[in-house]
Amino acid sequence: MHLVYFANDLHDSAIERRIRMLLQGGASVALAGFHRQAEVPAKVAGLIPTSLGRTRDARLADRALMVARHTVAASTLTPLLDNADIVIARNLEMLVIAARVIAASGRSVPLVYELLDVHRLLAGDGLVGRSMRRLERWGIGRSAGIILSSPAFASEHLARHYPDLPPTILVENKILDLSSVRPSATAPAAPPWRIGWFGILRCRQSLTALAAIAARLGDRVEIDLRGVIGLPIADMIDDILARHANIRFQGRYTNPGDLQQVYGQVHFAWAIDYYEQGLNSTWLLPN
Repeated sequence: MHLVYFANDLHDSAIERRIRMLLQGGASVALAGFHRQAEVPAKVAGLIPTSLGRTRDARLADRALMVARHTVAASTLTPLLDNADIVIARNLEMLVIAARVIAASGRSVPLVYELLDVHRLLAGDGLVGRSMRRLERWGIGRSAGIILSSPAFASEHLARHYPDLPPTILVENKILDLSSVRPSATAPAAPPWRIGWFGILRCRQSLTALAAIAARLGDRVEIDLRGVIGLPIADMIDDILARHANIRFQGRYTNPGDLQQVYGQVHFAWAIDYYEQGLNSTWLLPN
C-alpha cells in the first residue's frame, strides 16, 4: 500500500513517529507538509519530504493564506498522488489542501482526516469558528475516515457539529516502541523530589502552580522544564526562573531519543493542562 501523508509541521517529532509507524506497518509513504523552522528537514523517518512552505506558531492568518495559495494551485501538487492508495491529512489545514489536490487530480483516492487537536477558534461560536467549521464540514464530507487521538474529539466536537460522519478510528498518542528491550526504571534518590514538565509549555496556570510548589517546598523539590517555551508563558518564564532556584529550564529534547533520560531523571511527570480548559485541554488524552 502506498500512502501520501500531508503534515502540518515536518519538524514535529509526532510526525516522524506517525511515519515510522506507517512504515513499520508495511506501507510506502510520500510526505509533504509545512515546516515551522527556517530549514526544511533533510529527512523525516528516512523520507525526503516535499515542502509546502514555512509557517509560524500562533500566526493563523499567515497559515490561512498559505492554505489558500495551495488550494488555488492544487494541480501543481497532483504528482504527489502518483500510485497513491490512500491520503492522510493531519489537522484541518492539511485536510483542506489534500482534498483540493485529490479533486484536481481527477482520481478517487480515499482521504483520511487525522484530528489530533481542536483549536479554541475551531470550537468557538463566533464568525471565525463558524467559518472554520464550514471548511471542516466540507473536508469531512470528502473523507473516507477520521483518525482521532481522543474519543472526546468525537463526542464533544464532531458529533456536536456534523451529523453525518465517516467511520472513526481511535489511535492514542503513545510512544512508538519498536524494540523488545525494556528500559530500566531506576528512580533517582529522593529528596529532593523531582517534577518534570515536558513538551510545548504553554499553560500559565500550570507554571503558576509549579512555582507555588517550588516556593512552598524549597530544597525538598526540584522542577525540570524541558521542551519549547510557548508564547502564552513567554512573558512570565524569566521572572519565575529568576525567583526560584529550584526551577530549571533545560532546553529542547528529542522524541523519542531522549525520552528515557528525560523521564528517568524525575519522580513525577506534570500532565495537567489548563491551556484551553473546557475545550481541547479537557478533551485530549495527556501523553
